[in-house]
Amino acid sequence: MKIYWKRLKKITEEITNKKVEIIMNIENSNLRGAIQSNHKIIIYLNMSYNKSINDIIKTLAHEITHYLLQDKEHTNEFIMKCDEVEKLIKEKYKGGEKWNFIHKIVILLCCVEQ
Repeated sequence: MKIYWKRLKKITEEITNKKVEIIMNIENSNLRGAIQSNHKIIIYLNMSYNKSINDIIKTLAHEITHYLLQDKEHTNEFIMKCDEVEKLIKEKYKGGEKWNFIHKIVILLCCVEQ
C-alpha cells in the first residue's frame, strides 16, 4: 500500500491554514498521535497504531480537530467536528470534487475565526 505523504501534508495545511510537519515514530505507548502548534503545526504519528491509510487519516483528523477547536476535551462537538474533518481528508485524498472541498474548507475556517 502506497501512502501519498505529500498529499496528506498539503491537505492538512489547507485545512489548518498553517505549515504542517508530520513526524512518524514507533513508540511503546498507547498514544496514536499527538499535536503541537506554534508558528507551525507538528503532528506525531505512532506507526505502531497507524497501520493503514484509514488509520492515518483518522489520527490526522483527530489531531487537527484538537487544533481547530483549541480544545483537548473529547466533547460531542469535538466528535462531530472530527468526523467532518476525517471525511474531508478522505474526499480530498481520494480525489473528491475540488469545489466541494474548497467550500468545506471555508466552513471549517469560519469555525476557527469565531
